[in-house]
Amino acid sequence: MFLTEFNYTATSKRYRSINTNIKCLEKDYVTLADLTKTYNREASEFFIEAWLYNLNDYFNTDKKLTPEQISEIAEMFYDKAYYLNLPEMVLFFKKIKMGEYGKIFGSFCGVDLFNSLNIFLDSRGVAVEKIRNKKELSTAMRIEERGLRGLAIFLRAEKENKW
Repeated sequence: MFLTEFNYTATSKRYRSINTNIKCLEKDYVTLADLTKTYNREASEFFIEAWLYNLNDYFNTDKKLTPEQISEIAEMFYDKAYYLNLPEMVLFFKKIKMGEYGKIFGSFCGVDLFNSLNIFLDSRGVAVEKIRNKKELSTAMRIEERGLRGLAIFLRAEKENKW
């Protein structure tokens, strides 16, 4: 089940239309931490490794990451970003491939990946703040509406009773 549901191809196809940080956060998608709870941490790291191997093959570089480096990067990636959901993973790796965090010359290493991840996490923080502000504004507007309705009812009752 895990390999068919959470392999690179299935995941990238399932979430490829989600193309902004905000859209990634609009629903309650499965996170890396959820994979760990359901399976184990090794499963989450295996999932990350699949993306790293794909990225390693994607870049036309002279020096590729070794399996040991990929395993170590996957562990550190999980430690830093276990809360990312699967659409965010797809979006992050898509942005790297599209060069949004800079061009890759000659080799690709863990430092390049974590620099990109830091930029992605910063933009994610901005998206979370926008969503939070939108929810707070919506809540405030509902409270104000209820307050105005309550005030209107009170004023109508006061007028009818001629207090």
